[in-house]
Amino acid sequence: MPQTENVQNSAMELDDTKDGKHSKKQSFSGIRDETLKLYYERLFPFGPMYRWLSYCNMVEGDDPLNEKDFFMRREFSFTLAGDIYIRYLTFKNLKEYKDAYLKRLPHKTDIGAVFNAPPKHHNAVSSFKPVEKELVFDIDMTDYDDVRTCCSGAKICPLCWKLMTVAIKVLDHALRNDFGFKHLLWVYSGRRGVHCWVCDDRARKLQDGGRAAVVQYLSAYTGGGAEKAQKVKLRDPIHPSLAQALEVVEPEFEQYCEEQGLLETQDRWTQILAMIPEAGIRQELDEQWRNSFRNTAAKIADIKKAIRKNISQTKFSKVRNTYEEIVLAHLYPRLDVNVSKGMNHLLKSPWSVHPKTGRVCVPIDPDKCEDFDPFAVPTIDDLIRDINSFSKDEGTTDSANLPDYQKTRMAPYVECFKKKFLQPLQTSIRARRREIATKFDMTF
Repeated sequence: MPQTENVQNSAMELDDTKDGKHSKKQSFSGIRDETLKLYYERLFPFGPMYRWLSYCNMVEGDDPLNEKDFFMRREFSFTLAGDIYIRYLTFKNLKEYKDAYLKRLPHKTDIGAVFNAPPKHHNAVSSFKPVEKELVFDIDMTDYDDVRTCCSGAKICPLCWKLMTVAIKVLDHALRNDFGFKHLLWVYSGRRGVHCWVCDDRARKLQDGGRAAVVQYLSAYTGGGAEKAQKVKLRDPIHPSLAQALEVVEPEFEQYCEEQGLLETQDRWTQILAMIPEAGIRQELDEQWRNSFRNTAAKIADIKKAIRKNISQTKFSKVRNTYEEIVLAHLYPRLDVNVSKGMNHLLKSPWSVHPKTGRVCVPIDPDKCEDFDPFAVPTIDDLIRDINSFSKDEGTTDSANLPDYQKTRMAPYVECFKKKFLQPLQTSIRARRREIATKFDMTF
């Protein structure tokens, strides 16, 4: 194993304050090519990524169902230093895949669709078109700025990160139980959001119309107007999928309102009361809260009581599901529809390094998403320090064959990717191929 090269780490002020109220400003001096070179040489999991994006279609494979040109028809894009953007990159195999990274040292990589021809020939193919791509979802914290007071824009803290945790729980359940998808890869964006890659064969083969239908089904939040009017409108009875989502989000609502102070002052509670379609209820609650101190729990109880009273007194009440609508408007996942519905849309690759924070885009275990801490995600400089420290303090003959990622804090994320996502995916593909081969008497 070559001697580890020591690299001076960039200055980084980490937001490690757990109260979330007075987080430090995060700064990152930028990604350097020498650091990227070490990261791509020693840490980036090219092998697992190649196995994922090949879907058991290997160049050297002899399976009769194997598409040997499959990986070569996948589009990649690189963003190089100086914001130089290159699309329609094509790699024949694992070696070309890794060599391209080491040669060009991309500061960011995006993954696109699998086309009917290698993307590098897109100008020479008259009917060049995508034939499959993972169904992807992008959830960005900036879309929640109207319901969080702790941060805004690109800033995040432990308090508002709860929105991402809730989004993962709600969407993961809906995708698995309502659509029957099994192979979902959740990834931290590296800064302020999360991505989901749905990798089942049925999902990858969906055309734009089918993708749009899935997104529409999963969308409850529609946004509000200048006066922050109704953002979620529920039918009666509430759709089973949204009823299931409410079981996840409603228990979080009171604490979230408390932490964000959403009912603390009149200007803030007015925004929530504006979602109640009955003016009389709005006026009654506003007057009550202005004239007597009520904590968050009491104010939420007041809203529920006023709605129940109206329902009991009015045959066709307009507020029948208003409380549930308020809860969903604050905590239900807000999806970037355009990212999901178009096969031509590219999405940042897992394991990329975010250019603003230096953090690696690592997988998130949806079964333990409440334990995921975005502030504990390693930066590229952290990883280089880990290797340097390991080589200096723990390097032994026994550890000579230890993969480099296992010498760093990236190890649990790589293991999660391989064991929780990649291995079940490959097992499923191989089982399906054996089933097809047996049915049609094919020989492997």
